[in-house]
Amino acid sequence: MTARTTPDQTLGLVVTPNFVEAEDITDALQRFGFVEIVHCRSATEVASLLEQGHRLPSLALLSFHGEDKVADHVCKSLRDAGVGQILINGDAHRARNVDAVFLQRPYSDQDLDLCIGHAVQAIRAARDPESA
Repeated sequence: MTARTTPDQTLGLVVTPNFVEAEDITDALQRFGFVEIVHCRSATEVASLLEQGHRLPSLALLSFHGEDKVADHVCKSLRDAGVGQILINGDAHRARNVDAVFLQRPYSDQDLDLCIGHAVQAIRAARDPESA
């Protein structure tokens, strides 16, 4: 994947096979002003979208479990493109490797909002250091 565009500040990405979790995360992202949220069920689906040159989100919440080379590639590609990431459950080591926030299940709405809030602040600070 090449970073042909900059991340869209109103676009969020949710990657989880669980539709209920996706809806909860979508609601949280909307509370922070995200207008468009794309839901993918797998790392393979995200990789395909990225290869097709779809717009980049400013924040991605990803639920990957276990060793997965495609998930690793997706996380690294998103990081390299400047996309903020929150990894849910899965591999804390992967989160550290891609400078992502790690959120452990079970989590509350307050925990999720706190993680998203910190990620949004970091994204804004990276784009405009004077606003931080």
